Amino acid sequence: MKGYTVSGFTWQFPRNESKDIEGPNDAGITHFMSNRRDSVIRETVQNSLDARADSSKPVKVKFEITERTPSDFATPSLIEALRAAIKSSHNDEAHKKQFERGVRLLRKGGRVQCLTITDSNTTGADDEPRSNRAPSKWEALTKGTGSNAKDQRDAAGSYGLGKFAAFAVTDIRTVLYSVAYMSDGELRHRFQGKTILVSHENSRSEPCRRIGYLGDSGYEPLADRNVPSQFKLREPGTALHIPGYEQERRWQNATIRILAKHFFHAIIHDKLEVEVDGRVVKADNIGEQNFDTQQTRNFVRVSQSPPIARTHIDGIGNIALRIEVSKEPSDRRREIALVRDAGMMITAQRRDMGIRLAGSALPSHWHGFTAIIECLSRGELSLLREAESPAHDRVSTDYIADPDQRKVANDRLKELGDWVKEHIREWTEPKLSDDSDNADELAPWLSIEDEGGGEGDSNSPGTQRIELTMPYQSNRPPPRLRVRRGKSVPAPAPGKGSEPVYPDGPPKNKRRTNKPWVGGNVSVPAAFSNPRFVAGKRRPTHSVIATFNNHEDSLKDVQLVAVGEDGQDVPMGIVEAYIDGKAAEVINGDTISVLDSGSDERLSIEFVTREPVLNKTFHLKGVADGDEVRT
Repeated sequence: MKGYTVSGFTWQFPRNESKDIEGPNDAGITHFMSNRRDSVIRETVQNSLDARADSSKPVKVKFEITERTPSDFATPSLIEALRAAIKSSHNDEAHKKQFERGVRLLRKGGRVQCLTITDSNTTGADDEPRSNRAPSKWEALTKGTGSNAKDQRDAAGSYGLGKFAAFAVTDIRTVLYSVAYMSDGELRHRFQGKTILVSHENSRSEPCRRIGYLGDSGYEPLADRNVPSQFKLREPGTALHIPGYEQERRWQNATIRILAKHFFHAIIHDKLEVEVDGRVVKADNIGEQNFDTQQTRNFVRVSQSPPIARTHIDGIGNIALRIEVSKEPSDRRREIALVRDAGMMITAQRRDMGIRLAGSALPSHWHGFTAIIECLSRGELSLLREAESPAHDRVSTDYIADPDQRKVANDRLKELGDWVKEHIREWTEPKLSDDSDNADELAPWLSIEDEGGGEGDSNSPGTQRIELTMPYQSNRPPPRLRVRRGKSVPAPAPGKGSEPVYPDGPPKNKRRTNKPWVGGNVSVPAAFSNPRFVAGKRRPTHSVIATFNNHEDSLKDVQLVAVGEDGQDVPMGIVEAYIDGKAAEVINGDTISVLDSGSDERLSIEFVTREPVLNKTFHLKGVADGDEVRT
């Protein structure tokens, strides 16, 4: 063991007797390099939330830029170690330059800028022994790699990598830890520094490992009375000191934006309160802050609304869904945030959630919306936690090693996704109003193409295609209108029950089923053989074109009828009617007479209705040879 000692502090690098090659590219640090500032803020606050002491009060986290003298963390000894790392044959050019910058920074003789992050209302990373001989929280924080020692099964951190985020924002590759915790009614203290360089040889040509520790002999931390006063906390909590932190312009605003982006839910629900260079952000003023995106502003607003639905899913926990639906047709946002336990947002990317919201596209005609999924496992094993990425920014069951548990997680996540999507559909799918003026407002939400490829309107040529549904049995609840481009829904063939007829053959990639609709076979009268319904070309939201194979018997008093929600027939008021493109006489405002009905060719009738045709199920009624017939 070789030590570098200054003013009672000792930097110690363990002997590398096996001569392992330890380069500068530490996996834990590299993991956070692409988004360094964002990561160090997210990871440290997440650790603080996991250590919340009093659940009736928010965790408080303070960010400040402080200045430290070189002697505060044994600068001469650290300079010597950095120089040895620069000379190491295991180093590379990029990290040699980084360590050279660190040496220049420490040799200035003045003060070193340091980012200090301190929390309170936390238990602190105690250094108490455990009954199962597991490492203490303090040991896991300062010396753990790839593991964590958190008591909560629902803690946000699960990989033990978050502690390395701090090393990614300093050229010195050095972090100082200070904690205070209660033990037997007394406030205990611990302090230690850690640096991650590269395997090297010291001044005595002894091989040393790349990780060094600042503290007492034997790689132990300074304890209680030996902790320097400038690092000693006055109440339980943890402080992280990052010397050599590169302060950016207006770092306060940038820090608040990052905090709001990841922890808006925790702040709004009084789980977290942050102070950034004297500016306090909490539940009653977070809405006044400057956010980096409109999406974050939307999430902040929706988090303050009550849940619209709740459920419980084994392995995931209690679920709450909040949603805000846009009323503007031009607003097509599809924003979903997944928030877990302590209040940290895991992801806002539907394609990364892994809960089947990403696997199927949300219909384009749905209203724009912002939704927040809150999952609280409350101490039970959280499959959602196990399926999180190490960076806590996506969900995928591929992160679960146990294949049996992975299968269970897939099933539970599918259940979650189906539940969420169904509730979003209920709130965002346009619904038909009884007021025709209000129903007109649905038209801008529909993307309708005519056969010529143009946008559907009353003046465009070609037949406009909206799929309208046919009733397969009289007592079947009316299905919703499905807006798609292409062919209309086929009607059932005569005597074939629910089996549809496809003139061009079954659609490709469409699973066919032999299961009939409950209720058995339904016979379609020959008077309206093979009927079809599509949206009319005159007024797409208020007209329907009905085509059918005309029978040799005369048809009179033809009527367009909608199926009401109670299953009863509701005659549609008819403003105009056109038979094969020619105007027809409308009788009593709801029926027309078909005079030329003696051919076997298909007959086309366009009905222009008083009420919108969206979300309705239609059939035809008429009189043939004195008997009432219908589809």
